[in-house]
Amino acid sequence: MPTRRSHKKSRNGCEQCKKRRVKCNEQDPCSNCSARGMHCSYERRSSPLSRGYGSDISMSNSASEVRDDRTCPNSGPSSLREDVYGSFYQKMTKLALSSEWTGRDPELMHHYSLYTSRSIARRLEMQEVWQVDIPTIAYSYEFLMHGILALSSLHIAYSCPEKYSSYLKSSRYHITLALPSFRKALLSPTAENCCALFASSSIIMVYTFASPAEPDSPGISATLNSVIELFKLCRGIMALESFMVTIQNSPLRPLFRQEFAVPISVAKEEPNNLFSDIGIQLQQLTYFVEAEVPDLEQRTACSHALHQLEFSFKCIENAELPLECGMIYIWPLSVREDFIFLSKEMNVAALVLMAYYSAQLCAFRDYWFVGQRAQMLFSEIAAALPGRLSTWLDWPKNVIYHDLGM
Repeated sequence: MPTRRSHKKSRNGCEQCKKRRVKCNEQDPCSNCSARGMHCSYERRSSPLSRGYGSDISMSNSASEVRDDRTCPNSGPSSLREDVYGSFYQKMTKLALSSEWTGRDPELMHHYSLYTSRSIARRLEMQEVWQVDIPTIAYSYEFLMHGILALSSLHIAYSCPEKYSSYLKSSRYHITLALPSFRKALLSPTAENCCALFASSSIIMVYTFASPAEPDSPGISATLNSVIELFKLCRGIMALESFMVTIQNSPLRPLFRQEFAVPISVAKEEPNNLFSDIGIQLQQLTYFVEAEVPDLEQRTACSHALHQLEFSFKCIENAELPLECGMIYIWPLSVREDFIFLSKEMNVAALVLMAYYSAQLCAFRDYWFVGQRAQMLFSEIAAALPGRLSTWLDWPKNVIYHDLGM
């Protein structure tokens, strides 16, 4: 009978695994911390470039994070998701370069619990998810906790103009801390972390709307660029598609209102009529797309986006008032990647459809993170389109400046 191999104990595991009394595989970072989206002390010990929680965010650190993710053996859709959040992470890292931890975290968490969590939804059961359930999940996932603190800080910045600059810096600091471990976890979602990833994706989408618009591409206006960025980030949540049943059966269930995906065939007898003559206008846009987009692939992308735009308008018109802000993501979540590309390339048909989306946003202007975004987006699109197409903007212009009282 062969002799039994002795087991050699190691004292080199990370502190997180030691506290949880589980075996650490001593990788950089270890697999247990990566799966839970936590900062790993093994990673900090083994990497001379990494810094502690309270230090400045360095560009060398962000560059190594991006290289590590791009050499990950996962490819295909996962690499697309990494690129989606990767560009956002690089942008936020540059903006947060001079920021550092200031000890505000208790204040930010207090503000989130009392105010920010209640500002993201109108119905009590949904507010309770943001106020209680999502912070409870965040106890186990550091990237989600940083996302909460980032959004809270941005909310304070909007609420207190005299402190805007200071809290905007704090917000960018926390969102930059959240993104690296969030991106890594999103590459390999599990039933254990899917709710944390969904909550983080939702916070990032709200954060993108609330962040001050800044152009990062020549020839494209700031608000339009910000909205296109939102469309790209919305695609990242598709990584969780196979876990949606799990998420819907979790404490996050109240966030999935049926009216967010109401079939067009199932319409209320008395819709809220927020958008007069929208059916006629969308029918006219069908002819516009056919006339203005000669390329078959581009026309297919725009026609699909138009169909999804009609669906999103139908959902909003058949929703109970007050409107929940999740409805502003129905169209961004449904368009194809090639339409997002056309929007960034300033394709005229894509821009006209974006103008109609700005009319949609106007219905949600009471949310602090939407505010005047509809008016700003429409103005930039109107300035970018050639004069011969100005009549195609008459309907969204009328909605924004007259029908909904802006």
